Amino acid sequence: MHTNNPKRLYNFVADTTYGDPRLSLGIARRFILAEDDRELDEMIALLSPTVHWNSLWGVVRGCESVRAVFGREQQAMTCVWGPLRQLSSTTFERHGQATFLESANEWRIPLLSRFVGRLRQKQVLEQLVMADGKIIFRSLALNDTMWL
Repeated sequence: MHTNNPKRLYNFVADTTYGDPRLSLGIARRFILAEDDRELDEMIALLSPTVHWNSLWGVVRGCESVRAVFGREQQAMTCVWGPLRQLSSTTFERHGQATFLESANEWRIPLLSRFVGRLRQKQVLEQLVMADGKIIFRSLALNDTMWL
C-alpha cells in the first residue's frame, strides 16, 4: 500500500475547496505545534468531538480516546518532522522520522545503543483534514516508500 498518495485525503472530504486556506493553515500549524510540544489540552481543543484518529497503535474516534492513543505514541516514539505541506484548503501532510524508544533502550552500552537506535528509525507520514475550523481526521502511518 502506497501511503504517500494525496488523493486518498481528497476522498475523505466531500468538497476539497471548502474553507479558507489561510485560516486552515493557521489551525494546522497550531495543532502541530501543540502536538510537538505535547500540549494535550491545546491539541484536543483543535479537534472535532468526532475526530477520526489513525495511529500506529490503532484507530479511534472522539477526543477522549485520542488522549489514550496519543499518550501511547508519546511513550513509544519521538519524531523529527519536516515542513507542513498544504495539499488543498483543508488537507495537510508532513513527513518525519520516528525513533522507537522501546527498541532503542534494549541496548545498555551507550555507543551501541545510539547505533542500534538509528537502525530502528522509520519514516512516517502525518495527514490532517479539517472541516468547520476543526480537525476531523488525523493519520500517522509508516512511510517505507520514502527514504532520504
